[in-house]
Amino acid sequence: MTIRQFISEIDAKYGPKPIHVGVSDLAFSDGKHELKTTLGSCVAVILFTKKKGEDCSMSHYLLPAGNGDRPTTDRDRHKYGDLIIPEQIQKMYNIFGNSAKLYAKITGGSKLLNDTQNPIISKIGAKNIEIAKTLLRANNIEIISEHVGGQTARAVRFFPETNSLWIYEFQSKKEFLI
Repeated sequence: MTIRQFISEIDAKYGPKPIHVGVSDLAFSDGKHELKTTLGSCVAVILFTKKKGEDCSMSHYLLPAGNGDRPTTDRDRHKYGDLIIPEQIQKMYNIFGNSAKLYAKITGGSKLLNDTQNPIISKIGAKNIEIAKTLLRANNIEIISEHVGGQTARAVRFFPETNSLWIYEFQSKKEFLI
């Protein structure tokens, strides 16, 4: 039994379940399952095609770049935007082919920590946003919407059947659909 067959059987019995994307994680959906995560200074990059209900992916990384060493495990590699985003892009091209037109939505990158002793810590969110935009543009992937920065944590859910990204800001208690 393939994974798709297994998921189809579970869906038939219980309905599609959302796929939780943890910190330092890269997840894919078959287009039936929403992708969800919670973000602070971390950033989530969602890649998809414009055709609704197709395969899509979400990465959730902690830091913009590694310190030069090459981590050997997925968990360690996926901490860093400069490593997880190229992997995410390549895996999407493996699914759709290199000529596929991919689109992106990005969210997160809040400034949750204001450390005057160590200003690098207070800039992590902004640096995470910057690396996502840089790498997506370098790969000719259009960012069609973003909800980034600010000073609040977010809960996010991507719905592949509509290519919509729902965002809930914890501090303001506001909801957005982009």
